[in-house]
Amino acid sequence: MKLFLVILLLFSTNLFAQPYRSQHQYIKLQFSELMSTDGLFDKTNYVVYDEVGDTVQVYGVGWIDGEDTTGGINYSVIATDQWKYNTFYTVRVQWVKDRAGNLIAENNYAFTFLPMVDSSLVPTSIYVGSEGGYSIDTLQVDTVYASGQEDANHGPEKATDGVSYTTPGSNYAYNCWTSCCLADAGGQWFIAGFNQDHFIQDLIVSGTYYPGRSYGLDIQISQDNVTWEHITNISTTVNVEWTTIHIGRIAKFVKINFLANSTPTSDWAGLWEIKVLGY
Repeated sequence: MKLFLVILLLFSTNLFAQPYRSQHQYIKLQFSELMSTDGLFDKTNYVVYDEVGDTVQVYGVGWIDGEDTTGGINYSVIATDQWKYNTFYTVRVQWVKDRAGNLIAENNYAFTFLPMVDSSLVPTSIYVGSEGGYSIDTLQVDTVYASGQEDANHGPEKATDGVSYTTPGSNYAYNCWTSCCLADAGGQWFIAGFNQDHFIQDLIVSGTYYPGRSYGLDIQISQDNVTWEHITNISTTVNVEWTTIHIGRIAKFVKINFLANSTPTSDWAGLWEIKVLGY
């Protein structure tokens, strides 16, 4: 079987001074030639363990967002659990093939690396595929919080009741969350929470008063509902019901901060419905 030269690169999603990171880490394996995508993005083909033999959870294997993998690809990106710094780790690869069908290093090849903090190694957007036992699906939101609500009929739970603007029988008076006012101290915000960590692929939002209104939103994630990490700022589009925001991170909470309302005479925030996709 053909032996491939593999170059191991380290990436991090979030840099801290402490010896542990709360977010998952990325390892990029660079192959010497194009590989078949058959099995390349299956997380069961990769094992990561530290110098005392403890394994590190592999959440998924993917590629850089926008990369064309149709004709093969010469790298894979592994999303793993957090590492300890200055501790040696080994990545073992098996059952991956080149485009001619040759298995890498007779089904088993290992690489050892030493994680170090390097602020220049921040990754571009990574898409982690759904192979290896995980599939991207709509997650069940376990709890919701909000800055306030208009009345008893417009609580935050209305944004996760499964009834969107275009759902037959949907009613503004009973099926959406609304709260005022954006200019209040602390602003207006909405939080969707889970009982455990999830890989959050996308957040999909539908604002109230569709059509005719758009919102400026600040999207954040958290592990503990206390410390928040900014993901992106976006604007919803007038006359488009759903807006998809890519997150691609592990979290227990997703927060939507309302920054602006396109209606000059309104200072309200609102969601008709949200969906969280992931596993």
